[in-house]
Order: sequence, then C-alpha cells, then structure tokens
Amino acid sequence: MSQFGGGGDEKFKFITHVVRGRWFTVFASLWIMAGTATTFCMKLLGDQLGFSFGICACVFVGNNAQNFTHTATLVTCVKNFPEKRGIVIGLLKGLIGLSGALITQLALAFYGDQSVRHILLLIAWFPVAIALASFTIRPIEFRRQPNELKVFFHIFYVSLSLAVFLMIVTLCERFFTFPRIGYVGSGIVILFLLALPLLIAIREERFILSLKQQPDNLLA
Repeated sequence: MSQFGGGGDEKFKFITHVVRGRWFTVFASLWIMAGTATTFCMKLLGDQLGFSFGICACVFVGNNAQNFTHTATLVTCVKNFPEKRGIVIGLLKGLIGLSGALITQLALAFYGDQSVRHILLLIAWFPVAIALASFTIRPIEFRRQPNELKVFFHIFYVSLSLAVFLMIVTLCERFFTFPRIGYVGSGIVILFLLALPLLIAIREERFILSLKQQPDNLLA
C-alpha cells in the first residue's frame, strides 16, 4: 500500500512528515511575518486612540518583542536553506511589509469595519494563534533538494499575487463603497493566497518522500 494513500496510519505518517519538514517551516515563517503588523497599524489607530505614556510604553514593548519572533524564524529558515539565503530573507521581509494591509483587510472581513477595538482584537489573537501553530520551526538536518530555487520562485509568485491583490483592493476601497459580502470575499481570497504555500510544501514533501523510495535518490 502506498504511503500517500490507503490506511490512516500512512496518512498520519505523511502529515507528520510534512509538519516536521523544511518546507513547512517556510510556510509557518511566512505566516508569522504576515501577522506582525503592530507597528504598521499604529498610524491607523493613533488618531482614534490618542497618545499617552502608557500607550507609548505598550507600543514600545510590543514592537521590540517582535524582534524575537522575527529573528527566530529568519535565522532558522536561513539555516535550513543556506544556499538560498537571499531569496529566503527577501520573501520573509516582504511579508512584513504586507502585514499592515493584511491585518486591516482581515479586520474588515471578520468584523465589517476598521474600528479600534476590532483591529486591536485581531492584533491580539491572530499573531498569537499563528505562533502557537508554528511550534515545529527549528533547524532541520537535510540533504540538498535539486529544485529548491524553483520552489522558492513559486512561493514568490504567490506573494507577488497577494501584494497585487491587496493593492487593487485598497485602491478600490478609496473610490467605491464595498458591501459586507465584498469584504468577506476579499478576506477569503487573502486567506486562500496565504494558504497556497502550504499546498506547495505538501507537494514538495511528497516529492522528497518519492525520491527517498528510489535506490539512488536525487537528494544526495
């Protein structure tokens, strides 16, 4: 029986292999970077919150706390793909730049407006949920995969599509009034684009397992 189908044992082993694989660490790191939008959302919230010493102190602590997650994910991904460190850093830093637009659009999709309480609520639970779900990020022993650069370009195309979509939606919101279903639809598209790297990770882990089954596999 093939390990890609059949009984529940094989499926569970494959899921475990994916979650513990190098490509899942890339997917999880992208989500962590996409959820760190506190700094970029403060300009949006500043006019409504006002500024006091307490708020400034909380923002200072929160923004500096992001460095821990950024460093952990970035350094780990570079260690896992040392020969592709340039594109790895570019992809992860690019998602940080998109995080503010992502959070505001998801707030509109989930809650229907950009009120302070809704954006603060999303900032509070969304990054935490991502971090808790990404506990497998770690340095992994590996043998070089021959198509690594091609896979990273696929992830880059997904990130570029996400950036273009966010730009189009943001511009359209300036000239048109979106109905509630429009915000929900844009949120679904954003989550779909964010989930595409997971499908790429699953495909690559399946490819790696198939190579390992060959007598002279290409991962040497």
